[in-house]
Amino acid sequence: MKRLWQLLILSWVVLMYLPAHADVIGGINFPHTLGGFELKTVIDNEKSMPGLGTTLLYGTPGVKVAVYVYDHSQRNIPEGIDSTVIRNEFAVARDHVQQVNPDAQILVREERFLVAGVPILQSVFQHTDTRPGSRETVFSHLYLTARKGNFVKVRATYSATGRPEPGYRIQVQFIEALCQILAK
Repeated sequence: MKRLWQLLILSWVVLMYLPAHADVIGGINFPHTLGGFELKTVIDNEKSMPGLGTTLLYGTPGVKVAVYVYDHSQRNIPEGIDSTVIRNEFAVARDHVQQVNPDAQILVREERFLVAGVPILQSVFQHTDTRPGSRETVFSHLYLTARKGNFVKVRATYSATGRPEPGYRIQVQFIEALCQILAK
């Protein structure tokens, strides 16, 4: 019996140090923890809305991140951010943020970054969180790139009251960790 407990404990210790994955989505291994964020939910959008792929919801105290991996049922989505397809998708995503949040102010219309070798587009917004029970002012970052035949879009949202600067380091840490995975 003692030997069985030792084996169970040893197995548990080994499992604690193995990388845990939510799933392989769009050819990308998404871990349960990423850049200090914990995976909360994985939503398969394909069942009800073909072409909208999968949504992964990550969180850490004070910051929520949604990662969308989708293809709009398109083939041959080019890698990176320079194609017309990607630029149009980014414009649509930016417009969607403003439609859903009519009071959204664009603080940064478009920035281009290279993170871990992955080119990425970013916009930054400030708006009122309109979820039931909330009227808080928030910063919301929109990121977009294309990898492995999919669009990869990220929305990171956090309090503008608690964090008065739109470059809140913890959400940048998430993007850096995500881009390291996308670069593989």
